Amino acid sequence: MGAALDAAEDRRAADIIRMCMLTSARLGEVRQARFEQFNLEHLSWSKPPMMTKQRRAHRVPISDETAAIVRQRQLSVPSGTPWLFPGDTSGQPVQEVRRFWVQILKQCALQDVSIHDLRHTFASRSSAVGRHWK
Repeated sequence: MGAALDAAEDRRAADIIRMCMLTSARLGEVRQARFEQFNLEHLSWSKPPMMTKQRRAHRVPISDETAAIVRQRQLSVPSGTPWLFPGDTSGQPVQEVRRFWVQILKQCALQDVSIHDLRHTFASRSSAVGRHWK
């Protein structure tokens, strides 16, 4: 799947999917992420209560690869835009990536895999190496 994401023309959607894979975040959390929520020096992402399912603030560690995506987005997103992934409608985050996801699944010859399934894969792999994320 990594190769398909690397080759994708839609960098915004590819980065959204990759961040879901790397952070175990929900699609909505990634779509609505703002630059101000990331501390790249301390490698953390502070999700405000309104973004989380539990409606509680949540600070999670991020990998160097995730930080690299945030840095790249800082270079590619117009100055003054708060969203890591701005949408096609001015002042809004990206809304739709499901069509992109379907294309990626076809390229990888996968069926019946949802974006949400990435959360479970992340949790399983993290647990296997002794990491426990909340």
